[in-house]
Amino acid sequence: MNSLRFHLIKHNFFEGFSSEQLEPLLKFTTDEVYKKGQFIFTSWEEARMFYLVYNGLVSLEIPYLKNSSAIINFVYPGDIIGIDCLYEPHRWYFDARVLKETNVLSIATDSLKKIIEEDKDFGYQFVNQLIFHIRKQILDIRLILLKNSSEFKIKIFS
Repeated sequence: MNSLRFHLIKHNFFEGFSSEQLEPLLKFTTDEVYKKGQFIFTSWEEARMFYLVYNGLVSLEIPYLKNSSAIINFVYPGDIIGIDCLYEPHRWYFDARVLKETNVLSIATDSLKKIIEEDKDFGYQFVNQLIFHIRKQILDIRLILLKNSSEFKIKIFS
């Protein structure tokens, strides 16, 4: 089994998918490496790839002021980046900065959407996984906001 196939089949996002369902994705999936400090993408760029992180660490940031940004979430192995690429206007709304050398599988969105539309079983599973991962990201963002907010004081009672 080649590395691309291995990482696609083993990624958390595709848990429960058969290898036959994932086979068509291999034609338009690439394995990419990003070095610490690089951006996978930046705000307002065209979003045309769906990313599966399988190694490394990425921060999702909202840029503000000159050369400043606010970290809104962290992306770990097993997580995804790329919901913006699936919906109009196909633009990123945050920056994805690599904090530790990161390996991702990038899937071309146009081809991915075609498979979702043509294979209803695949599409149903894909949307279910997408909802699960969106929920996880929302909960992660909530914790980061609580931790970083000066308005919230968390007290632990013993």
